[in-house]
Amino acid sequence: MKRDMAKVFRESAAPGGCIRLEQAEGLPAECYRLQAEGKALTLAAGDDLGFVYGLFEISRRFLGVLPFWFWNDQAFAPVEQVPVPEDFCEESRPARVRYRGWFINDETLLSHWKVERRDDLPFIMAFEALLRCGGEYGHPRHRRKCPPLPPGRGGHGADPDPPPRRAPGG
Repeated sequence: MKRDMAKVFRESAAPGGCIRLEQAEGLPAECYRLQAEGKALTLAAGDDLGFVYGLFEISRRFLGVLPFWFWNDQAFAPVEQVPVPEDFCEESRPARVRYRGWFINDETLLSHWKVERRDDLPFIMAFEALLRCGGEYGHPRHRRKCPPLPPGRGGHGADPDPPPRRAPGG
């Protein structure tokens, strides 16, 4: 979120609003609620992924950062402020599919690509795009070629363990 804000906002002496985070017992897992309250925007979530999805929704809806901004070389025109309607309120719905993700087959190409002199950044950006699209699991074909990712980026994805496999009829 900090990086997104740095790309969108220019320096300003005007006071800014704040984003308040709240744990919400009543929200389902992976869900969030965004509500404007005065000069604050409250993000309530049922769990960690709910907060992640909520922050990325703020970034998309109000800052204009697209899910594939990195891959599409999205250009940003810095602004001083972003209006949030006073009556804004949105609650996400549970995903219709439990496991949502990508099988990444190009890690041999990604592993030789350095961005900002980092060979892990293309992988981090791939998994960030997955989360921005509402996914929660990424699986590279050749795990040995994929560099270790920071905690929270999962085992290689947003979900550290692959879904359990069951035999047909089992």
